[in-house]
Amino acid sequence: MKKGEKFGYYSGVVLSLFGVFWFVLYLAVETKQENDLPFLIAIVFFPVLLGSFLIYRNKKKAKIRMEKEKLENGKKSQLEIMKLAAKKEGRLTVSDVSIHFSIDPKESEKLLDECVSNKIAEIRVAGSGIVVYLFKELLPNREGDPLEMI
Repeated sequence: MKKGEKFGYYSGVVLSLFGVFWFVLYLAVETKQENDLPFLIAIVFFPVLLGSFLIYRNKKKAKIRMEKEKLENGKKSQLEIMKLAAKKEGRLTVSDVSIHFSIDPKESEKLLDECVSNKIAEIRVAGSGIVVYLFKELLPNREGDPLEMI
């Protein structure tokens, strides 16, 4: 959570605890009157409801922000992969991505598969059996099979 989200969240917790505290105190007091309803609404239920709302809203804001950041990071990683593919003449392997970005091969494969699902690349198997991800727009204009050089 960011600073503002934390402040809203903890404000909600404090307000809710304030309401619960006064409710417990109200139950502990032996002298109860008939016109206690406005007191209960103002000092107990309103803070609990407002606090619960603040907690809910700030958790939801944080979740939406994190999902948005995750999506932006995915777009950035695809851009970085395309830059690497341009350097490698439109051909990438899982090893290329793992070594370049210093990440696990499974993560590299996941990123490359996202490029395939977004129709940025396609998967081919070279004669040597190596799986190659081809970025057709980045392939040099040469005659012949683009997998020959692998």
